Amino acid sequence: MSERDIQKLLDAGIIDALTAQNITTFLQKEERGSGGLMLAIFASIGALLLGGGIILILAHNWDRMPEYARIIVACLPLLLAQFAAWYTLQYKEDSFSWREASATVLFLAIGATIATLGQIFHLPSDIVSFMRVWIIASLPIMYLLKSNTAALLTYIWIFIFAVNDLSGDIRYWSWILLIAALPYYIHLMIKNSHSRILFVFNWLVAILVAVSTLITFDNIEEFGFIVSAVLAAMYYHIGKLFSRKSVNGIANSWNVLAHFATLVLCYIFTFKGMTEVMKIENLASFYYHWILIILPILYIMYSVWKNFTKEELIEPPYHFWIIVLIFYFIGFQNSFTYIFFNVVLLSYGIYYAYKGIKEQSLMTTNVGLLTIIILIVTRFFDINISFLWRGLVFMALGIGFFITNYLMIKRAKA
Repeated sequence: MSERDIQKLLDAGIIDALTAQNITTFLQKEERGSGGLMLAIFASIGALLLGGGIILILAHNWDRMPEYARIIVACLPLLLAQFAAWYTLQYKEDSFSWREASATVLFLAIGATIATLGQIFHLPSDIVSFMRVWIIASLPIMYLLKSNTAALLTYIWIFIFAVNDLSGDIRYWSWILLIAALPYYIHLMIKNSHSRILFVFNWLVAILVAVSTLITFDNIEEFGFIVSAVLAAMYYHIGKLFSRKSVNGIANSWNVLAHFATLVLCYIFTFKGMTEVMKIENLASFYYHWILIILPILYIMYSVWKNFTKEELIEPPYHFWIIVLIFYFIGFQNSFTYIFFNVVLLSYGIYYAYKGIKEQSLMTTNVGLLTIIILIVTRFFDINISFLWRGLVFMALGIGFFITNYLMIKRAKA
């Protein structure tokens, strides 16, 4: 339906002015979600191909150019991209396609200009410093042009920056860059919590925060487990905030990662060899890391105090971090630890299976069944029994898995 059709309906008295405005707003959102997005993507690709073609033509005579000509050529893509961004802000600010395309081209032009100038002046080829300067120079783009594409590229670049080099102070720079980029994600979450693009942002930011946290605490390997347990609990409480905005299921990456991390950590603790890894040797550094992790612990305690419900006590991410803390203080150096965490993981599997059946959630049920199956299969390799019994047990587990899924699907269709 075009604006002309809406105007005809308005003139005929079929709809009123408010309805016409609502229809226009709805159609604009639909354009942004489908055709507008595709147009933005193809416009960005077209601009990049055009710019790449010009650069390749100039590269044919690159060695014969004087230095000033090379500098002009290096800065030309950035100048053109900045002009496109200025034109968008002045005349096309309401156009989703123009904002996304100009922001994408400007983001990439900044990197191309920095790289080319570095080659001209023979600057040291340090990928970490290069990406840090690129990200810092590109941070304002997503805020000025309100571009989701520029924001996604920024988060991806921060992730690459964080994992590229683990030496020196990079771990703290990744946090500085991430904090500078987070306001865009928070604004998007508040203003448009049901947008499709938020699904991508949820997963990207959640993974980025987890990676940055683990990199920060990588000096003490044994401390990484308690950091992961506390982080899972914090993710669980963040996921509750999203649930209040009707962001559930796989779209709520914070909640999904919280439960997944809890199960993985508990599974790791079911092995006997993990008791040696848990020894704390560098106490000074251990206490230093405790100072850093106190903030998420305080956040968890605050969330529990504000939103405490008895039903959540049995949720694995809700209490598992406390179990890990207790064992850190009493020590992992006994056989009881190995048996205890096997029982805990088995109870988690039963809980998820029961919860899935009760809520008619096939995914939750399968998570519980797979947890039980993986635990049993793993323990089968630790004990000495015949292959006949192993085969029979595996067959029984497989049959039970298929029957449970069949009954769940049949129940859902009824």
